[in-house]
Amino acid sequence: MAWSFNLLYEPWLPVLLSADAGAGSGGQREMGLAEVLTRAHEIREIADPSPLVTVALHRLLLAVLHRVFAPTDEHAWEQLWRAGRLPEAPVVAYLDDVADRFDLFHARRPCGQTPGLPERLADPVARLAVEQATGRQATVWDHHCDAERGPVSAAQAARWLFAHHAFCLSGCCGDGQGLRGVAAGPLAHTAVFMACGGNLWETLLLNLAPADTAAVPGASAAPPDLPAWERDAPPDPDAPPTGMLDLLTWQPRSILLLPGPQFGPSPTVDRAIVMPGRQFSCRHLPCDPMLAYCGHERRPGAWGPLRLQPGDSWWSHLARMARPSCDRWRRPLVLELLAHRAARGVLPAAASADVAVMGLAGDRARVDLWRRDFCRLPAVCLTDENRLADLEMALEVAHRTHRILGEHLIAAGLRPTATEGLSSRECGHFWSGLQHDLALLPGRLAGSVGERTDALHWWSRSCFRQAFRIWSAGTDRLGRRGGAWRRQAQLQDRLAVALRRALSDPLGVGESVDAL
Repeated sequence: MAWSFNLLYEPWLPVLLSADAGAGSGGQREMGLAEVLTRAHEIREIADPSPLVTVALHRLLLAVLHRVFAPTDEHAWEQLWRAGRLPEAPVVAYLDDVADRFDLFHARRPCGQTPGLPERLADPVARLAVEQATGRQATVWDHHCDAERGPVSAAQAARWLFAHHAFCLSGCCGDGQGLRGVAAGPLAHTAVFMACGGNLWETLLLNLAPADTAAVPGASAAPPDLPAWERDAPPDPDAPPTGMLDLLTWQPRSILLLPGPQFGPSPTVDRAIVMPGRQFSCRHLPCDPMLAYCGHERRPGAWGPLRLQPGDSWWSHLARMARPSCDRWRRPLVLELLAHRAARGVLPAAASADVAVMGLAGDRARVDLWRRDFCRLPAVCLTDENRLADLEMALEVAHRTHRILGEHLIAAGLRPTATEGLSSRECGHFWSGLQHDLALLPGRLAGSVGERTDALHWWSRSCFRQAFRIWSAGTDRLGRRGGAWRRQAQLQDRLAVALRRALSDPLGVGESVDAL
């Protein structure tokens, strides 16, 4: 039987329609890739339960836009932005030309896959979802066993396919001759940043980097930069990316989906073959526009992407995220572009963007958690030195509170760890409990001088209250037996005094915070 599922026209991308999108607006549905791009201005967002899938689908759409429009500089980008929607004619013309390259079950060029892989290496298709418990993958959220796995829709398999290429884990992979060590995908264990606009069209444009700013360090000049679906033969598995198109469609695994029983009008997939693919050779270069990079202390010229860590929060790095790049730090290119466009007046000075931070935390082949956080970040906080200084001051207040709380929890008898004295439970809860106020903080710091002063005082009170919430929860677990309650009461008084001394004057100008 000839199977077919063309990603351009079959519904598989989960979207939320905007309220003004016409009939059926405001609801969730699936669309083909062509419809999503031509109606991007009517779509609020890509909406998948997995943040890994959400990131991978945005990168696929961005690769198509890079291929169709190829903005060479900010002037070309500005023309796209002022149009208010994506020009439909060039999108449709390009997609019609490459329509056969997007068939998920094409006999010679299955989209995102490698044909001719040995079927004896097939595993349940759920192996493509790194968060699923299948084969040797650890059980984190999912508690099914392989024997319970059934086929999934071709739409679901396609979403897992692209997410696996972006976030696959390191470890061992069968290559037909035995097991072979493989490196992780380009986004595994990293904090992935996206600027989110009011609709999908704005989101895609805000993350679209012109060619003059999106050069890939270490890229090979030949062969020419092409997306994976336009390549007739796989490139050298050890070759670096040839450019942004190659990077966005990187395939670190050779994968082949095997169709399952067809229960309805659409095919299903029940197994997938996964073998080694292209090893990502640019891991120590600041090449990906959605990642932040830190310079290695002992290796000049080498960089490492900012990683998501269990028990940590990217919010604690918020001030550094907003800082311009320097010799030891590269903030995500998507934030650099947001700042640059606001400084040039293309985006209004009062413009704000929801910055999404998504990704997978763990180590090597281990998965601990995934993240999807949002923060409304006014463009002025990326360009104005005074507001950047205020943001750093506010985050230093939180770190100071964090340290003082940790010292007193240790004194109370809670087990210390390497994370500033807090146990992993208290460390994670400290920042997560501040998340709501942290999301509001940059907006409050975008106001006048008086409003910014009030915002810093409000922030000090928030940190004070959160410290006592963590203290109460931690000491309650210790119980009140013997004379423990007396010792805890004494330490609580000392904690209050230490926090008031540290937080009462966040500006350092002799102005105390009321009701601290």
